[in-house]
Amino acid sequence: GTDIEYSLLHTRSRTIIWCLDKLGISLSKKITIELVGCDGLEGATTTAVRDRFSKLAEKTSAAGIELQLILIGPHLPTELSEIKEATFPDILTSMVFVKESYEQYVTHTRPDPTVVFCFNAGIWGYDSWKPAVSCLLETSKVAPVIITSYSATECDSDEEVIDSIAMGLRTTASTSINWYHWTATRNPFRSLKPRPSSVSDEILFESQYCIALEWSG
Repeated sequence: GTDIEYSLLHTRSRTIIWCLDKLGISLSKKITIELVGCDGLEGATTTAVRDRFSKLAEKTSAAGIELQLILIGPHLPTELSEIKEATFPDILTSMVFVKESYEQYVTHTRPDPTVVFCFNAGIWGYDSWKPAVSCLLETSKVAPVIITSYSATECDSDEEVIDSIAMGLRTTASTSINWYHWTATRNPFRSLKPRPSSVSDEILFESQYCIALEWSG
């Protein structure tokens, strides 16, 4: 029970740490992480968000690195969007809360992200994600984009949506572009707390699989 709850609470932090290492990103004095599609599962209060990302913040602050988390999503809890920003000097962490879709967010002047995460986005299931996916593909030219999913099946379905949208972005001069740093990969730091699927017999786990987008071509 305790281990399962621990895995659920810290899966986002531990997944980010694992992905940064897997991507070979060397951390400098400041790291900026865009968290796209936030809807309250990251926490409905600043304290809850701090708890969710505490393992990451402990690691970065111990190394003297400033951590900036930018939580973005049209379904971001109102309590967070009204605050707009929060800082935790003791762990060298700042948070920015933006109640917008990603395609709206990227039209503003914004800090360059070190890496972008979409946790359990379900982009395969919602047409409303498609404009954001186009923007995420563009972002992947400057920073890796990690998309996690509840199961292998959902991860494969996410890839199909991404491939379809990426094909539409190709030009005759860019047919050799590779959008993936890695395709569907099981995450060793997934949540161990199962949840039933509403559409299949699969047992789902938060961030069980992930893909990484990083433009090269």
